[in-house]
Amino acid sequence: MASARRHIAIVAAILAPLVWTQAALADDAIPSEVRDATVIVTAKGIDTSMGNASVASDATGFVINVQYGWIVTAYHLVSELRADPSSVTLSVQTRRLGGTTVDAIDVFHNAQADVMVLFAPVSQLGVKELTQGDPDSERVTVAETPVFDPGYPAGLDYNIDRGLIRSWNGPVHPPMPVWTTNLTFKAGQSGSPIVLANGHVVAFARAVDLDATEIGFVVPASYIPPQYWDGTARIGNTRNLAQASAARVVVRADVVPSPRIRSVTEDFSNDACAPPKYDARVITADQGWEVLPDISSISALSSQANAQGKIESASAGGVVVGATLQNSGTCSFLNGILGGDQAAALTAKVEYVEKPVNIAAQSVTVASAAAVPNSSIQLPTSSTPLKFSVLKPDGTEVPFVLQKGELNTKDGHQTIDVARIAARVMK
Repeated sequence: MASARRHIAIVAAILAPLVWTQAALADDAIPSEVRDATVIVTAKGIDTSMGNASVASDATGFVINVQYGWIVTAYHLVSELRADPSSVTLSVQTRRLGGTTVDAIDVFHNAQADVMVLFAPVSQLGVKELTQGDPDSERVTVAETPVFDPGYPAGLDYNIDRGLIRSWNGPVHPPMPVWTTNLTFKAGQSGSPIVLANGHVVAFARAVDLDATEIGFVVPASYIPPQYWDGTARIGNTRNLAQASAARVVVRADVVPSPRIRSVTEDFSNDACAPPKYDARVITADQGWEVLPDISSISALSSQANAQGKIESASAGGVVVGATLQNSGTCSFLNGILGGDQAAALTAKVEYVEKPVNIAAQSVTVASAAAVPNSSIQLPTSSTPLKFSVLKPDGTEVPFVLQKGELNTKDGHQTIDVARIAARVMK
């Protein structure tokens, strides 16, 4: 059993790669520069399923590099728009009231982390930029260190809300790169920066847990590629938005989900004055997945009388969990009034690991060469070898195999040289 738990701990470490008591705050609760760096991002498009109806959605974004025009927001602003991708246009507005609006383009996004980086020509609009914070060195503590959420809820002007980080871990079914907070977000606040009192960004708003109250999910700022923070990412040799968009080369990869930890709670009980009993449950694998038989464990969350549980067997199809339930004490006519028999009960947590066996690969965008010509991009994890393709500016998609020098390993993660790939494929 101890060995099984160690296996699960190891897999959990591999898979680990989100908000609040709502309270409006005065603008001076955090540095005034935060307001000047917080913007409104709008996506517009055509919904062909609705008779070519126009659709639009707003989110909050924040500037992280004024000189090169890098702005961060939540990718679901675009992915959930339900518009023809070729019809989608993006714009950035500096303020709700009296702000300036400029066109923008998506230069990088990661769907799993829900992060999107935009380029917009904002260097002459008087905006400020935010600095990335480090929760470790700045001693951010769960349930103690206040965090702030400046943003633009739909139809409202600039607001600041205050909350706390509840946990460094979010949902694990499926795994999500998020923290939980006691902040809750309204429409329009997705993508808003989560900052410390000094204005440093530690995360950005993703969503609210619809199955719970006062739980919000935020994505750690570390999921924003560092080359956008430090200015090494560029839009090539032009600052012209149309030319930059036309020159954009998108690197894609077909990704199959990696193994995942599952956790199921089972309740076992025996009636008062009943003889000892054995109870067994079967936990089946999800469709398209199978259980790794050697990695499973059971632990008691609560128990009374003589109740014990164990993993009876595990196979690719699922896990069989058994419990022995033996009451304690003496049963009598006045049982329950004068004490006597104590019914056995057990609430147990069963953990196991599933791997995909019949899950179709999904195409994800790894990077855009127009925006990151001189940088390496970390690859997403996949349980099967990645298959790559490049989407050229003319809309054609070309498969390719990585060559020597294009794939590297950094800090235990695989990265690709986007510039080399783009140059080779575009020849």
